[in-house]
Order: sequence, then structure tokens, then C-alpha cells
Amino acid sequence: MWTLQRVADYMTEHTGITVSSETIRRLLARQEIVFSQPQHTISSPDPDYAIKKKTIEEVRDQVKAGDVFYYADEFNVSLLPTLRALWSPKGQQVMIQTPGQQTTSYGIGAVNYYTGETVVQFQRHKRRQEIAHLLEALVEKHPTGTISVVWDNANTHEDEEVDAVVRATEGRLVLLYLPIYSPWLNPSEMLWRHFRREVTHCELFETMMQALLAASQDFFDRYNQCPGKILSVIGSHAAKVV
Repeated sequence: MWTLQRVADYMTEHTGITVSSETIRRLLARQEIVFSQPQHTISSPDPDYAIKKKTIEEVRDQVKAGDVFYYADEFNVSLLPTLRALWSPKGQQVMIQTPGQQTTSYGIGAVNYYTGETVVQFQRHKRRQEIAHLLEALVEKHPTGTISVVWDNANTHEDEEVDAVVRATEGRLVLLYLPIYSPWLNPSEMLWRHFRREVTHCELFETMMQALLAASQDFFDRYNQCPGKILSVIGSHAAKVV
């Protein structure tokens, strides 16, 4: 990967001209070359990547009034604090205490692409029955209309218990599967990352899992009071369907 210093070193090696990294930055700016976050290109090995992606987007973009469209996934809720960079005095590294015993629960959730509302359940496991419980909660929340749910190809998403929930809705619950190994197509991933930044990054819960789960539930309860913020987090520009 090219850095400012690497460009400066390259110039020195091949031209004999020595400049600072700051000079390189200014020269690049004059040419309107900026430092920006790269985006994924298609790297899924799924041979039907383009077809599956297009199908999901067409269903999503043609949601009718009274119908709903969710992205769903699972995420870990661990006592071991997730880490990120922190401000600290130069030369001093912040030390984050770790729990004496590692314990993990799981969030199993879905986010409405059009309203930003979430349905999130916290479970000790993420087995097929827990996945089926999430679908049942969505069906209970939306007693009428079509419920489209997009998620990945985990084996817990395709099972008799999941199929039983689908059959019971008599066609109202539609499951759509992402291309394999393509998490960037699931906007709920961005919400889970936002959750970690606010709740679990560099934070040890001294009263252990009970306090962690309470803080996790509080996060989603608060954001459900202002779902527009969730739409911003997941990058949805969809107009609200009534």
C-alpha cells in the first residue's frame, strides 16, 4: 500500500529528489488526489453473485405499502472488551482489563430497511430454534402484509424449524439469501459495528454478563426511539413506505 512516506522514498530512490511527506500530500492535493476509504469489489466466489444481488435489490426497491423489508444477522456479545484506538498521553498505552472468565451471548436481530426499526433478541445460543424465534417475532410484529428477510447462507438459516415458521405464514414470510461470503451486502453489519463502538469497545462490565446484556438492550431500545439514526448508520436512502 502506498503511503506518503513510501512515495517520498520512491522519489528519492528513482529521481534523487528528497521531499517531505507533507510536500507529497500538498502535491497530491493539487492534483485532486485524496486519501479515502476503499470499497469492496465483487470478491464473492458465488457464480450467481450478480443475479442474487440484483434479485434482492429489486425486491427491496419494489416494496409495496403494507409490506416490510428486513436485513437480518447475528452478532457476538462477549465479556471480552472489543478494542479500538483511544486518545492517550504520548508514550502511554491504555490498558483495558479483561474478564477472569470469558462468556459469550449472541444478538439475533433484523433491521427494517425503510423505517430503521430493529427487532433484536439476546440469546445464550444461536441455534436453529433461536433463529426461528426471531422470525416468529417479526411475524408477530407484522400481522399483515409480506415480510421479506435477507440474510446469509448460515446453515441455521435453512432448517426444518425455520421452514416451519415460513410455512405457517402461508406465503407472507419470504426469505432471501445473499451470495455466499458477501457480508458487505448486508447493511445490518454496519449497525452491529456501531453497537460495538458505543457499547463494547474498551469497556469491561464489572457485573459481568447481566450488565452487558442490559447495556446492549438499552442501545437498541434507545435507537428504536429515533430510527432515522439507524437509517443513517446502515446507509439507507429509502423513502419510508406507509
